[in-house]
Amino acid sequence: MIPYWPVISLVIFFNELYQYKSTGFFEYLVIFFGGSMFLDNPLYVVAWFITLILGFYFYIFLVRLSGKHIVKYLVFACGFAISLLFHKMFYFLAFNAGYIYKSKIFVDVVFKKSNAYRKLNAVMFEIQNYCYSFFLLHGGVLLFSINVLKLSSAICFIVSFVLTVIGSVILFKVSQHFQKISLFSIGKTNNANIN
Repeated sequence: MIPYWPVISLVIFFNELYQYKSTGFFEYLVIFFGGSMFLDNPLYVVAWFITLILGFYFYIFLVRLSGKHIVKYLVFACGFAISLLFHKMFYFLAFNAGYIYKSKIFVDVVFKKSNAYRKLNAVMFEIQNYCYSFFLLHGGVLLFSINVLKLSSAICFIVSFVLTVIGSVILFKVSQHFQKISLFSIGKTNNANIN
């Protein structure tokens, strides 16, 4: 959520400034805490995937919590049904494929924790980190390119892509900095509690 909050705070600020969409306090709260997928006309349409990611975290929590295979299958069936309800079945199945790919059994049997697997994994996570920031920013950058800069379609594509890439790198670095600060402060608190 650390990269999401500064982006959505700016979106909310500019919406209040320019009244792009009529949004109430309750909707702002839902949006701020990542629930855009549950709103009919969300302020920042591209933020629906934040809800999906949070849902996947909760889904994995339930899968890990359930000890018996029958319960895991039940959790999967519920997740699948909810994904169908929100027209996100493809993402749900793709997420489960990734989860199986990362699972200990699959890694031990197929890759035997090989060096190639570690390298592939590192590359995939690096790409994922920047993609997350890219998709957070791209909707706003597109609106800025079209409505403020008044660029034509072809130029808009190039300019918005370049601006989003630059913004993604900055957002990723800033969010990494805040994560280190928060982990450092948690570590200090834990050490103080131990002492």
